[in-house]
Amino acid sequence: MTVRKNADGHSSGLSFTHDQYDGDQIMQLLSEDYQKGNERFVGSSLTFNDRPKNESQRTKNFGQGTPRIMLGKSRGQRDGLFLFDAKGLPKAMFYVDKENKAKLDFYDDKGNITASFPEESSK
Repeated sequence: MTVRKNADGHSSGLSFTHDQYDGDQIMQLLSEDYQKGNERFVGSSLTFNDRPKNESQRTKNFGQGTPRIMLGKSRGQRDGLFLFDAKGLPKAMFYVDKENKAKLDFYDDKGNITASFPEESSK
């Protein structure tokens, strides 16, 4: 856990992780709270990561983990379930937006929305 106060506000966070055998973080419980001036972000999430198969604590051979599933609040202030592909790119998001409306979005390999439910109504 880290906590810091500064001239503009504060920053705090917590990371509770579960490592795979002889490897690194495959499950993370994260919490963050930071403020800059009058803007404040508070979020928490449960994230599951893929890890390289050849990773080892004995040799300090740690690769980059890839997020696959995240349940919680995103930095974009969306509460939901977020699914990622093997490269860590978003593929599907089921969330409640800032207007308290439930949405389901699907993404292509470039991060563009390919389908959304409910579809945006034109006025």
